[in-house]
Amino acid sequence: MTISIITPVYNVKDYLEKCVESVLAQTMNDWELILVNDGSTDGSEKLCRALAAGDSRIRVLDQANAGVGAARNAGLDAAAGEYITFLDSDDAYAPEHLERLYAAARESGAAVTACAAVSVDETGAEGTRFQPKPGRYEDDAVLPAFFLDSDGLYGCWNKLFPAEAAKKHRFPPYARAEDALYCARVLAECPDMTVTEDATYRYFRRSGSATTGAVNARSVDQVLAWQEIYGLLEEKAPALCPFAAKKLVHDCDSLYKAYAASALENRREALETLKKTRLEYSRRTGGEHRARAALARLLYRLSPETYYRLAGGR
Repeated sequence: MTISIITPVYNVKDYLEKCVESVLAQTMNDWELILVNDGSTDGSEKLCRALAAGDSRIRVLDQANAGVGAARNAGLDAAAGEYITFLDSDDAYAPEHLERLYAAARESGAAVTACAAVSVDETGAEGTRFQPKPGRYEDDAVLPAFFLDSDGLYGCWNKLFPAEAAKKHRFPPYARAEDALYCARVLAECPDMTVTEDATYRYFRRSGSATTGAVNARSVDQVLAWQEIYGLLEEKAPALCPFAAKKLVHDCDSLYKAYAASALENRREALETLKKTRLEYSRRTGGEHRARAALARLLYRLSPETYYRLAGGR
């Protein structure tokens, strides 16, 4: 088995068939697709069984609802391929996706191979192209390439990992940015990465998804995951810490405003976490005028609402 594809499935009955069809249409045939049913209640489980009945390369795993990270971890445990990649259940591959990624991996000999992606809206129209900077990155250049030259593609789904490296790590129990943290952990131990210009991953943007929907009770996980990323960078790539700190401040700003306007039960707890986190990491962004930054932190500590009203969160 050359490539194992891991797809978490949770209440995506309206999208799953097109996703699986894009795998069946691949020009490369030596793959297995592992559909991990994460306690779906909309009939997705039955659809998984029906799709698997039509092709022996499709396997179905079932688990009680535990989140996308736990579903991917179950897939990692079951994967038999030489390489492992991921596919979200409402996304799709271009027909040549696996073949091109595998060819690039074999040609370059790199441990991890990544490609570009293009967004697709609910009408099927293509939108933004996300293009990580193409090239071969080795040793200390791998993590900077992932964080600084990735065009925001911090996900696991546009990458092909060697099975040994992929299985060594696990996705954390966060509802957001869990794949960014997973990728950072894997790449921190990989000697090289190759990025191609191929935009063969179709990233479907739909209203209500984890990345495009309104703030929810788990949205604060974004900040918790990036705090762990910051800790990893402190050890593996200290020069990237100001970047991670700025990302944390930005996320705290946007999430604080969203939680403040919500009626979520964990609103107060989330606001306190975001306030504390922003105050901590705003000291680590670097390049700011000290007196001005200290004054801004004081104003924020006294009243985030006043700070945002006067400074626009900047």
